[in-house]
Formats: sequence, C-alpha cells, structure tokens
Amino acid sequence: MKVQFLVPTLASSHQALALVHCGNELVRKGHEVHVFVEDKGAPPSRPHFPVFDAAYAYTQPGPLIVTTLSSLALAVSSPIKRELWFYAWDMEWLNGESFAWRDLHPMYTATPLVARSSHHRRILENTWGKTVNHIVEDFSADQIERLLCP
Repeated sequence: MKVQFLVPTLASSHQALALVHCGNELVRKGHEVHVFVEDKGAPPSRPHFPVFDAAYAYTQPGPLIVTTLSSLALAVSSPIKRELWFYAWDMEWLNGESFAWRDLHPMYTATPLVARSSHHRRILENTWGKTVNHIVEDFSADQIERLLCP
C-alpha cells in the first residue's frame, strides 16, 4: 500500500517525531511511504522513506493524509482526484487572533476528518458540526493501516 502525508515541516516537533516513527514502521511492514513538506527542516530522527517538497504532492495519485489547513487547501486544489484525509492534528484555529468560523467551516467539513483522541474528536465535532470519521493517536502505524485499508 502507498501511504502519503502532506505536512508543514519535519523539523523537530512532536508531530515530526511521531510521523517519522510511523513512516519508518510502515516501511518496515512493507508499505511505500512518501512525505511531502511545505518547509524544509531537519527531522528529529532518520526517516527510512523519501521526503519531497510539497509541490510534488499536487500531482501524485493515491491516498493523501494532510495535517494543516494550508496542506488541505493545496491538496483540494490538485487536479488529481484521490482519497483525501484531513488529520486535524492541531486545532490551529484556536491559535489565531480571530476565529472566522464561516471561513474555516468548509475546510473542516469538505473531507473525511481524523482526530488524535476521543477528547479531540468531541471538540472537533462540537465546533464544526461534523462527525469525525476516525481517531488516529499520534500517527499510530496500525491505525493508519486501518484507516487506508479497512
């Protein structure tokens, strides 16, 4: 199975560490993993999979898991029709100066939504009025497999 992620960066962060660990585990299990990044950065540990600039994700077929609103916007604008999952890793709308619910609502409701925990699921569902499709805790390789290969 081909597994692709589009993330803001692989620079040192909890998200990057969890993603590299997940990607390496999926490679060990025999899956093909590609990670596309919006900004270059040194990963916190050595990935055993290729890392590409985000521009390459625009034309790559196959399922794609995105983790930010900017990644989602790029993936949605792609001419390639593919399975797309929005892994709402961070509740980034809470970090802004203002919360433009009308502008963000279509982003959260347009694609299947994945949460990090049951608590995170409740927050997303109550805020956006959309059922969260799956929970994947910190890029769990087993849960990613179940997500893409039900």
